[in-house]
Amino acid sequence: MTLKEEEEEGDDRKQCRRRKTDHLLLPASVTARNRQTILKLLLQISIYVLWRERNARIFTASTTPPAIMKRQVDRLMRDRLISFPVTDSAPSLLEFYFSIISPI
Repeated sequence: MTLKEEEEEGDDRKQCRRRKTDHLLLPASVTARNRQTILKLLLQISIYVLWRERNARIFTASTTPPAIMKRQVDRLMRDRLISFPVTDSAPSLLEFYFSIISPI
């Protein structure tokens, strides 16, 4: 591999990497729309997980610890967000979600 090829490959890697703060560089409308979509989805998933927990307590007399429920919400969010199409002008919703959440 020549020096020029190595430099080009290094540039490609730099372009592929996104920082946690890259969403701050997006137009406000894109960021607001992504945030709104994620919040709506988070509300729906939270209600679904709570509803399942309620049914489990009523019909099977079993309970789930809050930490497990939090992991369920996070897993469902990731699964749903990965299915949204990615556009060239904005990061994927999953990438945006990762940039605004704290690690579990």
